[in-house]
Amino acid sequence: MSTQSVNYDLINTLQMAQKYLYQYFAFALMILGTIGCIFSLLVFTKTTFRKNPCSLYMIAYYIGNLTEIYTVILPSVLVFSYNQSISVQSIHACRFIYYMAVVLNFLCPSYLIFASIDRILITSSNATTRRRSTVRRASISVISITLFWFLCEAHVLVFTKIFEVVTNYVVCFFQGGLYLTVFIYYSTTIALLIPFILAILGYWAIKNIRQVGKHRVHIVGSNVETSAHINQQQIQSKDRQLIRIVLMDIVIYILSSFPLAIVSIWLQAIQYDVKTLEQSQINSFINNICVCIGYIPYCIGFYKNLFTSKTFRNEFMNIFLRK
Repeated sequence: MSTQSVNYDLINTLQMAQKYLYQYFAFALMILGTIGCIFSLLVFTKTTFRKNPCSLYMIAYYIGNLTEIYTVILPSVLVFSYNQSISVQSIHACRFIYYMAVVLNFLCPSYLIFASIDRILITSSNATTRRRSTVRRASISVISITLFWFLCEAHVLVFTKIFEVVTNYVVCFFQGGLYLTVFIYYSTTIALLIPFILAILGYWAIKNIRQVGKHRVHIVGSNVETSAHINQQQIQSKDRQLIRIVLMDIVIYILSSFPLAIVSIWLQAIQYDVKTLEQSQINSFINNICVCIGYIPYCIGFYKNLFTSKTFRNEFMNIFLRK
């Protein structure tokens, strides 16, 4: 009996810790994220940034972040903190919430991928390559990738249902069987692939910056030197600030998403193991901690930008000075 009591004490402790995790930490992220996304959008839509192709990706990214906060994080806070589930109110709410969660999970980092590619183009030593970074190309890319993920994940609107687990207890979840198995492996694969792609693109952009610096130093006494000098000056100004912003977003996203991806793989590996109630609660608690960590990139971008970019800080101050 004592062992059973200890186990239930542990379960209750984990459940309370999970409740407070969402009630305070996730809720605080939600408030900070809302304020930060609004201010970031105000800054990136100012003239200083607006005409830069990378800014279009960042505007799309922060719109996606703000949508994530109120279609994914808010329902999670209500469920775990106050036991109020919007998703079980109707089948339409159920499907919409899960659909947006899946789409935004892939769409927001996709904007970062395109922003990284744009920074690779603009830091290239080849003038023809640099000219490929245009507002028109950025607009087409944002529209295309948005439509792609919304259409690609449309299956969620069909295969998400409300199930009655026990009497008077219902949950909204994906349809079981082959669909759920395929979807989990597919989602986990993409979740691992995106940080890997971002890491490569970030390294590529840094490599380009270093190469431009080398050209600036070694090519002297020719017309090429003047071109390299101009390019270096451009990178040192607004474009360099945007490079820092994007690279920091990549680092934060990788660090925040990696734990959840690893835990997801681990949970898949042990899904058929026989577990005690205590073990199941521990697994659930670890997973929910990683989910909360995964919310961080969507909520702290603005504060990271203030720390990273002098131009961003100045433009933010100009909003209050009405300049």
